[in-house]
Amino acid sequence: MSTAVEEAKKVLEALDPASDWEQIMYRMYARQKIDQGLADWKAGRLVSQQDIEAEFLGED
Repeated sequence: MSTAVEEAKKVLEALDPASDWEQIMYRMYARQKIDQGLADWKAGRLVSQQDIEAEFLGED
């Protein structure tokens, strides 16, 4: 398993050299959220869209 620093380096290396700070930070943020979502999926910590709709729309 790669460390966070190694993964960050991969993200940076894949960017266009002309990228600005906003683009860099967005890519880092997106990568972290994707990794977090995959970890949640592997751990079974997901809620179906149907369950979310039922909760927010008051449907049973």
